[in-house]
Amino acid sequence: MIPLRTKILSSLLLALTTLSAHEHWLITDFPQYAQQDSITIRLRSGHTPGKSEFLIKTDLIQESFLMGPDGKQSPLDFLPHEKEHICTFLGVQPGIYTVYVNLRKRSKGPFTYLLKTTLQVGDLTRSESSTLPQELEIVNGNSELILQVSTLGQPMKVPISSMSEDQAIHSLTMNSNGVSTLDPDQIGFHVAICHFRRQAASYSFYLGQ
Repeated sequence: MIPLRTKILSSLLLALTTLSAHEHWLITDFPQYAQQDSITIRLRSGHTPGKSEFLIKTDLIQESFLMGPDGKQSPLDFLPHEKEHICTFLGVQPGIYTVYVNLRKRSKGPFTYLLKTTLQVGDLTRSESSTLPQELEIVNGNSELILQVSTLGQPMKVPISSMSEDQAIHSLTMNSNGVSTLDPDQIGFHVAICHFRRQAASYSFYLGQ
């Protein structure tokens, strides 16, 4: 039987680890853009979506690319600026664009980290996005409120956490099939996060806008 003192100490260490943990994500200034707009993508690190708390080393960005509405991929070049990395591109075609960034870290914590975000260019009718299954990622279900972790297109039962502008990171409710659900009342920018072994993934998006 584990002594009470050991249990308390373990709980405190777990709480401290959770508080000190940081995440990585992508953010855009708006969820939708007009055609030919210049679009800026920001790579941030820290604890809250509103700001980046530190700048990661550029050589940790192993791969970064854009998938357009036609399914074609274009490389992106992120450059350091203050405490974040940024890149820009023109939204030429109408439809959904998906940005992918793969980080590879050499220290403690996840060894690989996939960052993903989507945005709309053109009219307000949101179209289907082109997909490129990743080793570990968070994907939408049949609603923008439904999320699930997948590996190479196959669903997994892995918990998802979320953070937003007005709410600290918290665990989403997950059912027996591994499907997590967002609160429909929490509109605005969100970052969904999952961890599996030495992999992690974030999926950032605007809800209800």
